[in-house]
Amino acid sequence: MNIIKSIVFGRIERRWYLLKNNFIIKGIGLNTKNAIGKIHNIKHDPNPKENTIIVTERLTYNLYMDLKKINIKGIITDYGGLGSHIAIIAKQNKLPAVLGVYLQNNKKATDILNSNDLVILNSKDGIIKKLNQEELFKILINNEPF
Repeated sequence: MNIIKSIVFGRIERRWYLLKNNFIIKGIGLNTKNAIGKIHNIKHDPNPKENTIIVTERLTYNLYMDLKKINIKGIITDYGGLGSHIAIIAKQNKLPAVLGVYLQNNKKATDILNSNDLVILNSKDGIIKKLNQEELFKILINNEPF
């Protein structure tokens, strides 16, 4: 039934996994670039902050105009696909983006990711991994690829 539901609503099956107190979320990746940084959830604070990864339900015109004024590291959306407005904008601006993060348990990226969470955004594979400070430090010190 879930597979039929996924096909009907045009969704790719997404999963999230608990891994040692952090988790991985899967969506639709757009570019080959990756980003690492803090989350800014537009649902909790509508004013985007510079040098953050923006999490939003969908891209509105007002949000797009705000994002043009500041430098952001990436975008994560609850809705959207390869032909959506946000996908076109992300490709044009060469921004790492993961779209359509809507999980089968009716959780969305805006519900799961909070402002100031540290994440790695892998836009090639459409993967978002939440980090703790020790893991971030290890990645940066050892110069590990993310």
